[in-house]
Amino acid sequence: MTSKMISKTPLPLPISKHSHGIILSWVLFAMMVIVAVSFSQNKKPQAIPELPDLTTIIPEQFANWQAEPETRFILPAELPEEEGVTTLYRAYRNEAGDRVMMVIVYGAERGDTMRLHLPEVCYVAQGYDISNRATTRFALGSIPIDTVSIIADNGLREESVTYWMRVSNYYARSQIGQQLFFLRADKRQRHDSALVRISVASRDQLYASRVSHKFIRDFVTALPPQARQLLLAEREAG
Repeated sequence: MTSKMISKTPLPLPISKHSHGIILSWVLFAMMVIVAVSFSQNKKPQAIPELPDLTTIIPEQFANWQAEPETRFILPAELPEEEGVTTLYRAYRNEAGDRVMMVIVYGAERGDTMRLHLPEVCYVAQGYDISNRATTRFALGSIPIDTVSIIADNGLREESVTYWMRVSNYYARSQIGQQLFFLRADKRQRHDSALVRISVASRDQLYASRVSHKFIRDFVTALPPQARQLLLAEREAG
């Protein structure tokens, strides 16, 4: 009797969610390394330009919104600033008593690359869970704004968060989109960044969304030309 050898191809092992997270982290890390190497090989470090004074550029009063002097309840704070980055914390209240918290971060391009942290990173780092991530395009006349909205909850406090990130003349909706922009960018030009984070602390998500959307429309409409140039872009990066 002739015996036959049957070769069996081992089945691939299933990849757990944890492994997916590790793989994604390594992919992002690799992209960051590629971006840094690309910029360092093609561009010499330059002096950081003078940072804008956000406290004077961003209006304290517009429509029926008035800035409040107290900002300690704006949470979470941004991660520690890098060189060449300036941050503005400001809270606004309208005549109806609605309160909106706003954080603006501007980063001057440093000669190699400038990356701002997405709000998800700051919230998760301070114990918040993130859910309901969605993207929305606001069409304010001729000014389109590509925004991202999330719900951040730490068990004691829930915030409905809307933000947008301008990278050079584009909107970046993700960390990957930000990295891809720098990979494709003209290394001979400067590429600054700006992040606008708006949030309402409430467990009534419909209310928070309504207040946030009204604030965004009033805020952008009231921005002077210099502030528009700092905070707004023309198209999406990814």
